[in-house]
Amino acid sequence: MSSRVYADDPATGRRRDLTVEEERAFWAWAIVEVLRHTGMRIEEALELTHHSFVAYQLPTTGEIVPMLQVAPSKLDQERLLLVSPELGEVLTAIIHRVRRGQQAMPLVAAYDSLERLWSAPMPFLFQRRCGPEDRTIPRNYIYTCLNDALSASGLTGTRICRDLPRGRHQPPPVLHRPPPVAAAQRGVPRAHRAGVAGLPGPLRAAQGGAGRLRTRLRNSLRT
Repeated sequence: MSSRVYADDPATGRRRDLTVEEERAFWAWAIVEVLRHTGMRIEEALELTHHSFVAYQLPTTGEIVPMLQVAPSKLDQERLLLVSPELGEVLTAIIHRVRRGQQAMPLVAAYDSLERLWSAPMPFLFQRRCGPEDRTIPRNYIYTCLNDALSASGLTGTRICRDLPRGRHQPPPVLHRPPPVAAAQRGVPRAHRAGVAGLPGPLRAAQGGAGRLRTRLRNSLRT
């Protein structure tokens, strides 16, 4: 029995694959929301993994706040971004979809077209099921999802800005430079910004501590 859902469009008579359309609509929503709440580039968002979550304890109150660790790409700098409640809801939806009821995220390898290298298998957030296996989502698929969403919206005279195919270490245009407040400090109370700015780096979680890190973030991200 096929797991795909089809329907005939009464207006055009064309048979539509609703499974494909739903999947593209979800990933279009997911990438737009992640970019909107973080200011990342598409390349950076696609490199996020379940190990990108970092727990930071505010020095004065002791409160644990979830943060995202962004690998060096934009301006060749590693960054920490505060996970707002809105961003947390988006990330939770992504993780729930990728897990498909499993206890852990699937481990998949990603191909870097700029470096021409394969990564080690990791729990990438942007991955999808392709036939019998899980694969990371490439930028071309994201562009297809965004174009489909734009066409379905009926908007005209609107362009979606894409990442230009520039080198990993080449600075972005001035138009995309971050605002005066550092990205790692967005949403952090002013009294605690100095503590966030002084975080030792890199803060990449060790593989052995990934389980403990996920446990500390479970309440905040509701995974």
